[in-house]
Amino acid sequence: MANSFIPIGVKIIGYLSIFYGSLMSLIGIFLAISVAIYPNPFSWLLTLLPMIPALILLIFGIISIIVGAAFLKGSNIARIIIIIFSILDLFFFPIGTIVGTILLLYLFSPGVVSYFKEY
Repeated sequence: MANSFIPIGVKIIGYLSIFYGSLMSLIGIFLAISVAIYPNPFSWLLTLLPMIPALILLIFGIISIIVGAAFLKGSNIARIIIIIFSILDLFFFPIGTIVGTILLLYLFSPGVVSYFKEY
């Protein structure tokens, strides 16, 4: 490692990704627990349907935690995954569009690109 300096924006994005992933995972776990504790007495299908969003939240939460940790370590693959998620954020108007645009502009800035090329 020639340079151990991590840009502040990379730190912020990495830690927010870990925080957001932890929050999504916790919500998924709580949703799964609540469905398991209070099943629908009328149909097993109505009991299992809420498990689908719970599993989706849990899976994306774990992915977000892993990507955030890899992003903090300087992994270019994590940068590419965050770019893909930022492009998907553009479709969630208006907040996602603003956040996605800011992230894309930052992730393609010369300083950030050169930081990830080092590792």
